[in-house]
Amino acid sequence: MKLTREIYELDYRKKWLEQRQKEKKKRFDDSIDDSINAKDISPMSKRAAQINEMMKAGMKPREIAKALNVSPRNISDMKSRHNLPR
Repeated sequence: MKLTREIYELDYRKKWLEQRQKEKKKRFDDSIDDSINAKDISPMSKRAAQINEMMKAGMKPREIAKALNVSPRNISDMKSRHNLPR
């Protein structure tokens, strides 16, 4: 009886781990699709392109905000809206 239960528990754990790996992979694949779709949906404005270039150059959002004379919140919103840096 004890052996049967151990076999069952091992088999259950193995199946559970397999299912968990499948779900992790699916979530990862879905997140990649979402980020690709987000890039396609929101074209960059001139300001977003300018912020993108500054981010690529290594500037931090606070530095960019100070240089452009806008609030850091504005930069943060632009970053998330346009999925910057690209």
